[in-house]
Amino acid sequence: MNIVKSGSFGSLKDTEAKKMNDKQNAIIKEYSTYLELKGFEKETTYRYILSLKRYFSFLELNNAEYGTVCVKQAGDYRAYMVNAGNLSRSSVNNELNRVKSFYSFLLKRGYIFKNPFKGVSNLKQVIHLVKNILSIEDIGKLLDNFSVKSDYDLMFKSIAELMYGSALRISEAVTLKLDDVDYEAKTLNIVQRKTKGEKRKIITNDIALNVLKQYLNHSRERLVKDKDIEYIYPQVEIESYVVSLNRKLKNECERLGLKVITSHGLRHSAGTHLMKKGAGIRLIQGFLGHKKITSTQVYTHVLKDDLKSVIEKFHPRSNPGGNP
Repeated sequence: MNIVKSGSFGSLKDTEAKKMNDKQNAIIKEYSTYLELKGFEKETTYRYILSLKRYFSFLELNNAEYGTVCVKQAGDYRAYMVNAGNLSRSSVNNELNRVKSFYSFLLKRGYIFKNPFKGVSNLKQVIHLVKNILSIEDIGKLLDNFSVKSDYDLMFKSIAELMYGSALRISEAVTLKLDDVDYEAKTLNIVQRKTKGEKRKIITNDIALNVLKQYLNHSRERLVKDKDIEYIYPQVEIESYVVSLNRKLKNECERLGLKVITSHGLRHSAGTHLMKKGAGIRLIQGFLGHKKITSTQVYTHVLKDDLKSVIEKFHPRSNPGGNP
């Protein structure tokens, strides 16, 4: 397969990816049903199918068929995504994993005899601490002065309080159901979307619960449709929440003179602040719902950075004017 050099991975837009032939459309429909029967959430299924359509578009550019792809051609696809230059390592790995899953499905159905992507390794992950986190003082300033002029503003304020107060992913926050909240025990039952619907009970705080009650009493009725009546928030695509909440956070941070933070930055700020306050790494791992301790260890860099600045400022040998 000759790799198409022109363009980038990001140029395969949804509209381009939808130009599938009858054979591709049929297998996409069958695969979608397969994912749904496995219990995949609607949003997750959408992402898997979108990745598959992008892969099909790549194959079409290179005059290849999904059923006859060999190991070398599978490796070419990984190289193509890497060379595109506009995908992170984790994004490349996500695309690869979804295509690998598709070929596992084909193998189970007897449509192919070997998974060509089985020998294609993922890219080595480099863990970086998210940079757009705020200090404890600035988070307080942001949340305490969050402007509320509409039902949606109050909804976003309650989501932000829950995300920071319980270090939630936005997908975990917006899929909360009414009976997932225990106001007396101050806990939330969180569905872990990354572990196929498993739940974990997590502590929240009075401020987050009070703002949530305000939203429930004053705004929820006008926002949540009857079909989603068991949920706290309207059930729309997660990406819609990400875009809207990030826009609101950007406006609030600029208005208050703060460094701009994203929705995911709220979660990382919570993990960072817990580490700074002395919480043990295992406790933080459970609080954030990390399956692997390596995902939590990134927060230990906070202590290293703090220690470095303290030593540079106060150690007598760290400045020319210091006494020996």
